[in-house]
Amino acid sequence: TLRSSDLVMGGAAQLNLNRTDTIFTRLRDALAETPLAGQYRLLAALLAVAAVVAFLSFFLNTRLGLSIRATGDNPDMVRSSSVDPRFTTMVGLCVSNAFTGLSGCLLSQSQRSVSIDIGSGMVTIALASLLIGRTLMGKGGIFRRAVGMVFGSFLFRLVYTVALRFHMPAYMLKLISSVIVVLAIFIPYLTQQRALLRRIMGQKQAAAQSRKGGAA
Repeated sequence: TLRSSDLVMGGAAQLNLNRTDTIFTRLRDALAETPLAGQYRLLAALLAVAAVVAFLSFFLNTRLGLSIRATGDNPDMVRSSSVDPRFTTMVGLCVSNAFTGLSGCLLSQSQRSVSIDIGSGMVTIALASLLIGRTLMGKGGIFRRAVGMVFGSFLFRLVYTVALRFHMPAYMLKLISSVIVVLAIFIPYLTQQRALLRRIMGQKQAAAQSRKGGAA
């Protein structure tokens, strides 16, 4: 069977990109005599993130994009609307895997090396970023959700950076990821329960005041 490393990395498990022309080297050369000469990595990342957010905001509001979103919520309803959920699922997987490949390319070109296991653990990071972004930005349109995902990933990596600054052992990082995911899941639930508790308390107070008024 043909492996992905045979197609992308020439059969090697690791690849050195120090002598390879990348998007970062081209951007560095283009900004060599400008005030942004030392920020070419950050600028490339910002451009990539802005392009992805813009594409998602446009694509997921089209008819096909709405069908993909509806498939995730209720495949039976999509099927009853004469749309094949298998097709929308396949398109959604193609788009998500394209973004995964884009992020892998940018990461490998930025660190000038690529390994076959470069994406290990990214599912947990993506889940935590999504949950954190939803907690920060709340529910809304696709643009708001995409921006929340970006802020969530930034905050997730910020927590990692703070942990490393305090010289926390590397084997504790997975525990930190788990704690972040649990907190990201628990905080929205706690917020909902607090709002429900306030509503119940408000109803009880209103009922008590009405009984006092009737007694008077």
